[in-house]
Amino acid sequence: MIQSVPKRSKNPVHYLLDTHALFYLDSDPSALISSRLLRALQQPESQLFVSTITPWGMSIKFYLGKWPEIQLLLSDYPATLLAYACQGLPFHAEAALLAGELPALHKDPFDRALIAQALTHDLTLVSSDPLIHAYTQAIPQLNVLWK
Repeated sequence: MIQSVPKRSKNPVHYLLDTHALFYLDSDPSALISSRLLRALQQPESQLFVSTITPWGMSIKFYLGKWPEIQLLLSDYPATLLAYACQGLPFHAEAALLAGELPALHKDPFDRALIAQALTHDLTLVSSDPLIHAYTQAIPQLNVLWK
């Protein structure tokens, strides 16, 4: 059962970057991320988190030939996290169990895991994925930001 977590204020300062958000931030943020979102992420009080499952998902897509552009980020992943002051967010059993309880709006287990982590840690999930945004209708305490 999904536990009720109080909804954050409209200006949260703790963000969980999904795989593409991290890639866009590292590759060409001004072209791919809105200026409003970029300003929010760059605020001194903002804390950026990246799930420990993110490099796993990136690696799988890279080695299957589905995302060759990610090679540079993968080759220097720890330095990338340091460059953007991102903290690694471990994937624990609580989030794993919650991911299995989520409504079946999204089939990607990595994205479901990120949604569960955002909920269990009360983070705003940064994602362009419309299927992730759809969860905000089913789970009002979930905050997702892109534009």
